[in-house]
Amino acid sequence: MTTRFWALSLLLVACATDGDDTPVVGADTGTAETGDPTATDSGSETDVPEDTGGTATTATLTGVIDRSTEPASGGVGDLYVVVMDENPMTGGGNAIGAVIVENVDFSGSGASVTYTISDIPPSSTELYVTAFLDDNGTASEEDPGPDQGDLVAMEGISFPTITLDAARTYELDLTLSLSMPF
Repeated sequence: MTTRFWALSLLLVACATDGDDTPVVGADTGTAETGDPTATDSGSETDVPEDTGGTATTATLTGVIDRSTEPASGGVGDLYVVVMDENPMTGGGNAIGAVIVENVDFSGSGASVTYTISDIPPSSTELYVTAFLDDNGTASEEDPGPDQGDLVAMEGISFPTITLDAARTYELDLTLSLSMPF
């Protein structure tokens, strides 16, 4: 996606740590809230009926994002969540769904934010979900990736994955667990 994702992949392979990431459960588009950081249901797939007035032909991804590391730049900024068709750490892939939740506040302990990405084409292949908090205000349309100090959602040394193989709503909770060091 951007040069910074390439650099992130090199860094993660070189100095990965495996921490205790326990996300908060819940869903409601773009609302900041304080959640229970002890909840443990992450990455579940749930049949949630879509109220579309007809038959849905696309998937929806929803979930809660929290953090397990302290923000370097105050913790208030825009939250970017992107679904990719390939692993962005290998330098490829296209964004097939995205949302920007503006002006979220991760400064307090236990803070969480919900997100929803709609109109994702169902696919039987594994999809990669990237999320980062741009609390230093440097991301732009021309350079939408994270940079030094931004919090990034990781599972160990890779981005979270999910398969959205039917036209329904799926849940995937994420934890911002890495502060970009460069």
